[in-house]
Amino acid sequence: MIDDAVIEAMEVLHSCRCCLRHPPDKDLKKPYTHLGKTEIYSDILEQCFDIRLSLDNDDECGICETCVERLRDASTFKLQVQKSQAELQKRLDQVLHAMDLGPEGRSEMEEQDQPNSVPRSHGEPETEMVQQQEDIGDSLSRNKEALAVLKAKQGSSSEAVSAERTVETQIEKGSN
Repeated sequence: MIDDAVIEAMEVLHSCRCCLRHPPDKDLKKPYTHLGKTEIYSDILEQCFDIRLSLDNDDECGICETCVERLRDASTFKLQVQKSQAELQKRLDQVLHAMDLGPEGRSEMEEQDQPNSVPRSHGEPETEMVQQQEDIGDSLSRNKEALAVLKAKQGSSSEAVSAERTVETQIEKGSN
């Protein structure tokens, strides 16, 4: 009975320190190169999971190939998450910065992002009113031109006169 317990304990001591199921293929403390990168598995365990293995006996601190692959995947995933979080924080900071600038600052930032944009005037009602009047004037001119074309096509028929009055009424309403 004692002999079975000793044998079982010896098997466990000579197993992978991460799973205790397989015999170790590599030493946890020795450097190995994988895809041009040096790996020390005990360091990766500590960096990735903050796990410090007690490595008292140099002969019995191994890791199996299955656990090595899982450890690499976990380390790669941790780096991916860290990069994603850094990118997310960068974008969030940009949004918060834009919000801190207020409406004028955001508009100016948007205009800077758009090539060949002309800065708009902000908070100047007279300038905006003058622009609106110019736009209405341009619209009236186009309507008058359309009316002239309509008259030329339809002659002096009653439909043309009716259409002329409708357009003139719309022009008068638009200029008010």
